[in-house]
Amino acid sequence: GFTVAQMLPRLESDLGLSRADLEAAIDNAMERVPVAAISIEGFLFPATYTFNPGVSADKVLNTMLDRMEAELEDYDLTLKESLSVLTLASIVQLEGLIESDLFKISRVFANRLDRNIALQSDPTVKYYYEGSIDSFQEGMADEANPFNTYYNPGLPPGPIASPGSLAIEATLRPAE
Repeated sequence: GFTVAQMLPRLESDLGLSRADLEAAIDNAMERVPVAAISIEGFLFPATYTFNPGVSADKVLNTMLDRMEAELEDYDLTLKESLSVLTLASIVQLEGLIESDLFKISRVFANRLDRNIALQSDPTVKYYYEGSIDSFQEGMADEANPFNTYYNPGLPPGPIASPGSLAIEATLRPAE
């Protein structure tokens, strides 16, 4: 459930990578994600990884992308065709606290998408601002925010965090 903004400082401190190298690696990795993706957000699989000292930023990001690709292969999806799935899975990931609830949350969102009504998800509104607004009400009133799922029906333009295995499964197999 981490965002890229939360991951980068950890990669810098834990692996000794520079921000410039990580940003260059992100630019390089963008060729692996869907063309319509606005960022690498949501495509880096959240897991515990072990790297040798001196690992490159490209190796780290490609390992995380490889792991997401492997996860999606279980559902006959490729990384290039995963934008809508990972977008919804990222929302499901941040909305749910209890694992069994993820499948129910996914069903609620699937029903809303089928009816083309607003998802009404707090985490999507918060994502756009990264803590920079004074009140959540201010964020909900911002009609220019493309991640405002109270105002805009359908999915936001991309993932809001990195979804894990269970959130991806729940998104693809929501509760009845």
